[in-house]
Amino acid sequence: RNSQFFVRRLFKKIDWRLIKQKMKQVDTFVLLTEQMAKFLDVENYVVMEGIASDAFINIVETDKLEKTILYAGSLSYRYGISKLLKAFELIKDKDYRLIICGAGEAEIEIKQLQKKDPRIDFRGLLPREKVLALQKGATVLVNPRQNKGEYTKYSFPSKIMEYLASGTPIVAYKLDGMNDEYGKYIHYVLGDSNEDLATALIEICELSAEERKSIGEKARRFVLNAKNAIQQTKKIVDLIK
Repeated sequence: RNSQFFVRRLFKKIDWRLIKQKMKQVDTFVLLTEQMAKFLDVENYVVMEGIASDAFINIVETDKLEKTILYAGSLSYRYGISKLLKAFELIKDKDYRLIICGAGEAEIEIKQLQKKDPRIDFRGLLPREKVLALQKGATVLVNPRQNKGEYTKYSFPSKIMEYLASGTPIVAYKLDGMNDEYGKYIHYVLGDSNEDLATALIEICELSAEERKSIGEKARRFVLNAKNAIQQTKKIVDLIK
């Protein structure tokens, strides 16, 4: 193990040295987050966290189910799936439902909890169209990844762009790599405890259908108007000019 660690570390150093050499040949940069500019020590750059597309335009939503929480993505513990499961356990209302789509290391735990709590609905890997339909029909979408670790400064979850375009309210944590503008369209979890996440989910689920629709549509308009391919690539063209 020590020898593997040494070799990996050596190659990482070599890799980073080559990257810095190649960077000297680059005039401008397209970065995922603002923090990347400081780390790379570059001045001529533009931030592009992603490109939003209206993948939902031809998607027929599943039946609207009240108090349905949906998580779709990697079932890796590092992305907060365990915290979501613990938070949902704190919600005692029998009318609530947690739908989980995806694959990863947490599958075994999810299947075990599903046997104990029939409100948990594990769907596994589904075709993209079915996942999009579930996103449109859910009460709230959740991204349980917390703002922990250095990498959050240089990360923007791709699922956030898709979630925003769905027209369904979102509960998530404010990551360092996310611009402040997203705070107008995402219901951020205020605190790191399981109770804090449960509270945020309940707050959205207990709103009226009209209030949730207003929140979701506002977020959808924002991402499709401000983060579409034309607007995002215009940043690059303007930077080059």
